[in-house]
Amino acid sequence: MTIKLAMISPDSLPVPAVKGGAIQLGIQQIIDENEKLNMLDLTIYSIFDEEALAASEKYQNTRFHFIKSTNRSFTIKRINNVLNYLNIRHRFDVNPGYTKSLCEQLSQNRFDTIIIKNMVRFVEPISKITTDPIWLQLHNDNLNNCILRCKPIYRACRKVLVNSHYLKKRVLTIENARSEDVLVHKNCTDIHSFKKEQHSNEIKELKNKYKIHDDDIVILYSGRTVPEKGIKELIMAVKKLPENLKFKLLIVGSKGFGKKVTNIYLYKLKKIAGSISHKIIFTGFVQYHDLPKIHAISDMAVVPSIWEEPAGRVITEAMASGLPVIVSGSGGMEDYINKESTIIVRRGKAFVDNLSSEIKRLMEDKRLRERMGKAGQEFVKRFDSYIYYEQLIEFLKRQKGVF
Repeated sequence: MTIKLAMISPDSLPVPAVKGGAIQLGIQQIIDENEKLNMLDLTIYSIFDEEALAASEKYQNTRFHFIKSTNRSFTIKRINNVLNYLNIRHRFDVNPGYTKSLCEQLSQNRFDTIIIKNMVRFVEPISKITTDPIWLQLHNDNLNNCILRCKPIYRACRKVLVNSHYLKKRVLTIENARSEDVLVHKNCTDIHSFKKEQHSNEIKELKNKYKIHDDDIVILYSGRTVPEKGIKELIMAVKKLPENLKFKLLIVGSKGFGKKVTNIYLYKLKKIAGSISHKIIFTGFVQYHDLPKIHAISDMAVVPSIWEEPAGRVITEAMASGLPVIVSGSGGMEDYINKESTIIVRRGKAFVDNLSSEIKRLMEDKRLRERMGKAGQEFVKRFDSYIYYEQLIEFLKRQKGVF
């Protein structure tokens, strides 16, 4: 029996995931698996984008509804820009016209299930225009007992999907939330694309581009350049490394997924780099299809988050590339690691010193790097896109009473 599913992407980036974005990439992998297995009658609701529209035309088993972002008022734009500039998180609806258009389109169709991806503010408006079961799939800590109107939002959802046990615990802080209605659906990774051998012919060219010498140990950070990701602490840690160690620190990513936004934090990072600025390379935004090449020239990956990281896609991408990984172990990270492939450096007063020591240990021990890398490649198989798709199908069948 085919399940009729609507999946609603956040209104920040489009699907197909032509501009990246962790949530959009997860949707993309569901779409790609459905092209092969066709177990879903799948409809995607996404913000309009010319490139995404063109990319959508190749899919046979998915319908796409693209919604154009309406012109926001000058006041809303101004407030949003100021909050982003100051790195202040907010949850008010900065695009009410988009929400209205989305609801209008949804009201014209019926589905077995509607999955809202991470957009808590969509739940109540959508629940008012349909009786179809709504599932909220969380990728961030957006629904807990501290969130305004958390109870009615939770009650409007038939199920809540989360990508780590940490997020499940957070949702269960809501009064009368039931464990059986909060399902853990861990992130997936395109394991094949991240295999290092796929990109062996491009390593020399990429090293030349970033002025990386053959005897440099390459330390990789991949993610957004925002304070909670711990990049400042990582730079402080590598500044403590002995001067005789040859390395390059690759900081891959931007604040706004390729959008031109002012990032005062990035200026601070470059200032902190100071005397070792020649050893630190800020690549800026890199398209997702080019990320495996960056991993291919790296020797280790560091995920130094100083907030409660909800999950760990960058961890599994590094493992798929055969890289040993150092993490802070915060939030939901521990759902994505094992002791054979990952070193945990706990946050605290000695975080920077301990992080520096573990980086140094990996730099000086090639055999350890190789052993951890191989263990990671084996461990990451459980996060394959196919397993992610199959688990979603299983969850949906249970709701319909089909086993």
